[in-house]
Amino acid sequence: MSADGRTLKIDARVLPLAIIALAVVIRCLVPIDANIDWLVSNCRRFLDGARLYKDIVETNPPMAIFIYLPATVVERLTGLPAEGVFTAMLLAAGTASAWLFHRLVRDGSNVLLASVLFAVLVAPLSAFGEREHVALVLLLPLYGVAIRRAGGAAVAWPLIVLAGGLAGLAPMIKPYFALGVAAPYLFIAVKRRNPLSLLAPEALIAGTMLGAYALLVAHFIPAYAQEVVPLLVDLYQPMRLPLNEVLISFKPIMWALSAICLYLAIRRRLFDSVTGVLVAASAGFLLVMIVQGRNWPYHAYPAVALMLMAIPQAVVPALTSGDPKQRVPAIAAAIAALAHLSYFAGFGYGGGGVVAPIRAAVKHPTVMSISFDLTPGHPITTETHGTWVGTYSSRWITANANYLLQRTADPARKAKLKAWLAYDRTVANRDLMKRPDIVLVGLGPFNWPGWIDADPQTHSLMQDYAPLAKDTLTPAQRQRYEGIEAFVRKDLIAAPARP
Repeated sequence: MSADGRTLKIDARVLPLAIIALAVVIRCLVPIDANIDWLVSNCRRFLDGARLYKDIVETNPPMAIFIYLPATVVERLTGLPAEGVFTAMLLAAGTASAWLFHRLVRDGSNVLLASVLFAVLVAPLSAFGEREHVALVLLLPLYGVAIRRAGGAAVAWPLIVLAGGLAGLAPMIKPYFALGVAAPYLFIAVKRRNPLSLLAPEALIAGTMLGAYALLVAHFIPAYAQEVVPLLVDLYQPMRLPLNEVLISFKPIMWALSAICLYLAIRRRLFDSVTGVLVAASAGFLLVMIVQGRNWPYHAYPAVALMLMAIPQAVVPALTSGDPKQRVPAIAAAIAALAHLSYFAGFGYGGGGVVAPIRAAVKHPTVMSISFDLTPGHPITTETHGTWVGTYSSRWITANANYLLQRTADPARKAKLKAWLAYDRTVANRDLMKRPDIVLVGLGPFNWPGWIDADPQTHSLMQDYAPLAKDTLTPAQRQRYEGIEAFVRKDLIAAPARP
């Protein structure tokens, strides 16, 4: 209240600016995720002349790597860290995408813009910059165009081409994301009772781009199909969680609760253009999470973010109404959607006390790992200003193959899994023969020291290394991250630090 008793009102235009400022502060405080650090390492090696899917192997399609390439090029040109450059680029892109979405929807209030900015810039937390986050930023203009179509409004061709072109990039990152492209148009087709709505020009542009991309990858990067697809079939897909376990997990249950409460709050308005398209897109990405079958937090991000964009359309009117039949379910929908954010609040592994000893021992070290999790190697390589020289991000092939080997009785399947174990051993030994300065060895739960000693060549190659430092993770942290011990090449211990 002011001194004269009048209520102070905050200009609604300040809210979007405050959200952008909050996002910038969060990004300055929160480290980038290990997955992104690993993909940036792919880009660095690529710029150094390494062959993707040969000299360095990532399980995702090429576009999942190339989205980080512009920031890595800027790093080479300016010396600015690629991770920071990428974060700044994505903050700018997310803001621009949210603004364009808002303009397309032609919503006169700032409630929608603020909710979209919050969902895109603040809500990701530790998922910021993940492939799912980038995909949502790319798809927002398409959703704006879809909302216009759902309302029967015309869309200018430049906007159709822009939205379709950006949307076409999303399933290039992960083919699953095509479900997030298709879902809003399925809603429009049902709403308008016109199956031809599925053939909207922006959707056709996106589909054509995806088809052309698949042909280009097959022709110019055949190693992806030759080297990675067999890995995915034999070792990655079999590690999916059972469908019932995914369906009864926290994320789908809370999403369903959000959707039910949203319907109870607004009833038929759930099928209005804005809310309907956003909820349909959210459902599409929920299906993406279920199909992937990993239940990892960032896989749920687009579904959560899109629901966070839709709910304020119900909550704000409900709070100003006197009807508790609207107010209570609207607030419940918001709480259920916001509950997901706790899953995005687990911030990254910071090296656990290993970084400082590595920096003291070797300047700009070359690094590889013998561990299950990619997390120790990334960000340790970046934080020590080092260069990753491993072919894979970790020894996940060995860990997965061993796990599956213990759970199959089929002789043919066992022989294939043993072949993968031999393959990963060969790759590890080949990487060790590069004589990296630092080797990061996992401390569990898999017995990596025992794995090293089980092969004469691996054991012999590791004789050139001495223990340097173990991480300082707490027991609670060890439930989340694999422990790590850093080994340094013995000839570097007594020698002066390399310039």
